[in-house]
Amino acid sequence: MQYKFVIAFVLIIYIFSGYITEDIKNPIENYSKNLQEEIYIDESEIKVFETEPVDNISVTENKVEAWIIEIEYNEKNIDDIKNLLLKSGYKLGINKSKMIYTIGPFADISHAKEESSKLTKVLGIDNKISSFVF
Repeated sequence: MQYKFVIAFVLIIYIFSGYITEDIKNPIENYSKNLQEEIYIDESEIKVFETEPVDNISVTENKVEAWIIEIEYNEKNIDDIKNLLLKSGYKLGINKSKMIYTIGPFADISHAKEESSKLTKVLGIDNKISSFVF
């Protein structure tokens, strides 16, 4: 029974020996002083809060052009077109006031033309490509 206690005690000493030796080498007082010495303040970050006149600021405006495919529908074929497009894996946007389904946006016009031709050839759906800028 005593040998189990001795083995457990030696094992605990072995596990915590690294922490104990590190604590003896670097006392807590020295450790906290080292932390305070390592603090560094970058002066350029402080200048963020300084105000500058508006004349020195230049604004560049980037506009992105994108394309969508518009598919017109009417009351007779609304469900047929919707089911056909959803079964083909397209995510639809719906504009009820203009009575059109939209597919896209596409960042490249060649991709929009490719999808448009697939809709026309494979599914037999008339469509048109429209661009918009945002």
